[in-house]
Amino acid sequence: MPKRRSWILTAAVCIAAIMLSFTIVRAEAATIEIQVSPQTLLPNADQGGSVTVHVDLDYSLVNELPAGTILLSGVPASISYSDARGDLVCKFPETAVKALFDGLPPGDYSLTLTGLTEAGEDFAGTDEVRVTNCRGR
Repeated sequence: MPKRRSWILTAAVCIAAIMLSFTIVRAEAATIEIQVSPQTLLPNADQGGSVTVHVDLDYSLVNELPAGTILLSGVPASISYSDARGDLVCKFPETAVKALFDGLPPGDYSLTLTGLTEAGEDFAGTDEVRVTNCRGR
């Protein structure tokens, strides 16, 4: 009888270890390439009303429901769609994105896009933008 209990305990520990390893792997977001446009943000200027993010991820893989699940450094996307190649494109309110830099000095900053695939997997990508107070050519 003690051998059987030992075997059951060993099996239970192995199953728990496997389940924990799947949980740890699941917690890591897939890294994707993104490109933020415009690359230079002018806080005191109108730059068209939105900040666009081109994402190297097939649009059909993205879960948009519930609304607000695609975020750019915490700012929810106002719209997302597929480009001509079938990749995800998201637009974010320009004023909300620029508000992330209120009170910060001009410089280079990171913006991170996060979301969820239809399969329930997290994805994330980061791009650098320049924040400046002057208009340059």
